[in-house]
Amino acid sequence: MTCKLKSVSTWVVTTFRDGGLHGWFAALGLFSSWMVWMSLIKGLAVMLPALQEQFNASTWLVGWMIAIVDASVEFSGKIFNNINMYKPQEKLNV
Repeated sequence: MTCKLKSVSTWVVTTFRDGGLHGWFAALGLFSSWMVWMSLIKGLAVMLPALQEQFNASTWLVGWMIAIVDASVEFSGKIFNNINMYKPQEKLNV
């Protein structure tokens, strides 16, 4: 059993050489973070009628509040992506 598992893991590493194991962890982390954020947005959208009653506001106003929460996540990713403490050559160990 371990021989087959070792050959499968070797095949996966040689076939998907782009990021290797680090690439798969990055993809898993991105998937999990997006699942959390989309669950938050979905939860806010499901609670739209309750939020509308609680804030005594119209539907479009509550919808804009939800859109602003989603947009702030997107824009913060773009802003903080540019913060870089190392030179590109140091990251690649060139």
